[in-house]
Amino acid sequence: MHEDDTNLNELEKKCNFHFNDKNLLKQALTHRSFGKKILNSNLADNERLEYLGDAVLKLLVSETLFLNNPDKQEGQLTKERSIIIADSFLATLAKDIHLGHYMRFSYGEKKSGGIDRESNLADAFEALLGALYLDQGYDSCLKFFNTQFLKNNHAIEKHQDYKSDLQEFYQKNKLGLPQYKVLRTSGPDHQKSFILQLTLNFNNKQFQVQSEAKSKKEAEQYLAKKMLIALKKQT
Repeated sequence: MHEDDTNLNELEKKCNFHFNDKNLLKQALTHRSFGKKILNSNLADNERLEYLGDAVLKLLVSETLFLNNPDKQEGQLTKERSIIIADSFLATLAKDIHLGHYMRFSYGEKKSGGIDRESNLADAFEALLGALYLDQGYDSCLKFFNTQFLKNNHAIEKHQDYKSDLQEFYQKNKLGLPQYKVLRTSGPDHQKSFILQLTLNFNNKQFQVQSEAKSKKEAEQYLAKKMLIALKKQT
């Protein structure tokens, strides 16, 4: 048996599912750097499945929170959902099944730490949900996610959603919505670095913070945290 097939079987056993179409599972585990290492390669990476998985994830988390929390209002549910679907928590779920170990990266991405990079793991977990949805439908996705969530829900408290907290501050003070500005990006496609800036005029003072991270989502969280700290010190 080919090594890739052995790895896939091992992952399936660990996650308690069995794919009818193994190519979908392979695609979910293929980082975009892997195909680009092969000249003129048409090898499909996991970005399209990540797009689909992101939508599936939001629906199943929304449904679960709605049904299990009849006394919570929309604002509370939205805040809890934002923590659960954040890269940091999804990466925790991915690490629990050692998802990075089963992924296919280019040599450069793997050498630079891509196998443990939070954004890669979160994207792959979403792609895995997207692939599972296409292969077996919504109920299988819900069962798989809930199993992983119950095993790791103790970790939620560690994953503060600073973006949501900052948005609440903006709305409370009628400031509109935070505008996260991308100043510049650097590095190759598979190893980009994003530098973002956030500026706020409040109480006759200007607050400006910058952050750099491997994904825009991660950089926005850092920016929100920095802005909340700055506001706490000065207001």
